[in-house]
Amino acid sequence: MKEIKLTFKKTYISLAGNPEGKEIFKNQIKPYIQDEEKIKLIFPPEIENVASSFFQGLFAEELEKIGKKRVESKYTLVFENENLDYSIKEAIE
Repeated sequence: MKEIKLTFKKTYISLAGNPEGKEIFKNQIKPYIQDEEKIKLIFPPEIENVASSFFQGLFAEELEKIGKKRVESKYTLVFENENLDYSIKEAIE
């Protein structure tokens, strides 16, 4: 399983916005993935909240390309902030 530790501006504590999610996918995930490889996305501890709009943008390209079921089996979300716990299924619904 490939691990990708996501980075954000230090001032971010909340993630929101479809365009922001698409940008993170384009710059921090897409260049490092291979089609069938499982991916663990690690969110840093300073992130306290993630809006559904961010997840929609983050996974938009993959949902269109491989579909919901394959996205669910390909990606795992890990949050270093112990107060967050989104499953991939919750993130893409």
